[in-house]
Amino acid sequence: MTVEQAVQSALAGHSGLTSIVPASRIRVAGEHVELADPYVIHGPDREKTGVYLGGGYSAARMYEYSISVFARSLAVANQAAEQVRLALGSISGGATAIVDGSAATYDADARLHAITIEARISIAP
Repeated sequence: MTVEQAVQSALAGHSGLTSIVPASRIRVAGEHVELADPYVIHGPDREKTGVYLGGGYSAARMYEYSISVFARSLAVANQAAEQVRLALGSISGGATAIVDGSAATYDADARLHAITIEARISIAP
């Protein structure tokens, strides 16, 4: 299972999130047609090497990962972002997630609020 598949499964399988954002609007980053809001786009920023505290390297693949929630309403964006955080806590498939933080922005042209959640995700080989 890839890291994208593990995150997609966790997000689309979390009923709290899909009650706000339909599973069909939770997508891996890439080429997309216009999505109706609210929607979620996610993908890895970069892969990094995991180091054991006692020395050596972890066999797990580790990624810096971004999950962005887009919505016209800041309240909906905040609710969906909170559900994304909860969904990451239930990630499976040999993966673990640690949420680092988040940042909110507003695109006046598109009239969309965006909340981007940064996480570190490791997945067993």
